[in-house]
Formats: sequence, structure tokens, C-alpha cells
Amino acid sequence: MIASNRITIYEQPDMQIDLEYTEHYAILHLPRLKLTKTTYLDFIAKVQDLYGFITTAGYEAIWTAIDPTDTVTAKLLDRIGANKLGSSDGLDVYEYRGAN
Repeated sequence: MIASNRITIYEQPDMQIDLEYTEHYAILHLPRLKLTKTTYLDFIAKVQDLYGFITTAGYEAIWTAIDPTDTVTAKLLDRIGANKLGSSDGLDVYEYRGAN
């Protein structure tokens, strides 16, 4: 198994964004998300900034995996233009390649 590192890159009372990475991939984790208008707008801005950093660092995309019953996060990922790729290990996997 490839060793990975995980860091918290954004933390507020209603939202936390963690980044897990190796030399091959970058994965977004949302361990805490309470969707409000403010967190929605913050999330969009943070993901766009993060995408710029990630692609500059040489990654192709940002991936994330969520529980299939998490419809709130699924809608959020859909609104920012993330593409659902399928499922793996019981989670829905999404890929983000920048704003459409």
C-alpha cells in the first residue's frame, strides 16, 4: 500500500477540508460539513484555490469519495462541476478538474 499524508487545509465551525496526498494522487476529505450559504461559497473558493495549487504541483485532478447516502455533499460536488466516476469500497468517487 502506498503511504499517504493527510493535512487539514481549512477549518471553520461548519466545515473542515483535509487533503490526503501521495506522489500519485490528491484526495479531498470533508470530515465536517454543515451546508449553509456561507460554507457553500467558502467551499467553492477553497476548492478553486486548492485546484490551482494541486495542478501547479503536478497532479491531474482532485478526487474525493463520499458515502452514497450523503446527498448534501453529492449536490455540492455536482454544483462545483465534479464528475462522479463510480463507486469503490462502498463509496461514491468524484473527480474535480476545475470549474466548468
